[in-house]
Amino acid sequence: MSTALYVALEKRDAIDSEMDGKALSDAIEELNPLCSELGVKRLWEFYSENPEEMAEFLQDDDGNAEGQAFPLEPEQWFSPAEGLLTVRALIDRLGENGAEIERSDGVLGDLRQMERILVDAERSGIGWHLAVDF
Repeated sequence: MSTALYVALEKRDAIDSEMDGKALSDAIEELNPLCSELGVKRLWEFYSENPEEMAEFLQDDDGNAEGQAFPLEPEQWFSPAEGLLTVRALIDRLGENGAEIERSDGVLGDLRQMERILVDAERSGIGWHLAVDF
């Protein structure tokens, strides 16, 4: 089973936020150095989770919390404009030289989907964060 990264919106279902995100998840560690070179935030810096959903995820089959000796952070929301800086910088870089990372076509597709979602979120004034689908 593979993981996928996706855009979680402050107002769910306000806009179409569907994206694949599997290639992006697979390449996240390869993208970090590119973000540093480009002078933009790393995608992972936009990560946050709903603490209630995370607590549920951490429960075992009997409803007991697994290793929950740490407090869960409150959910953070980011400006779409800030995310667009990173996403567009990566799209430009990979469009010029996609050979820098594996599966660059899939990663570019995920980044373009993410760009579309963030543009719509910006128009609608909706905060976002990066989330993981397991």
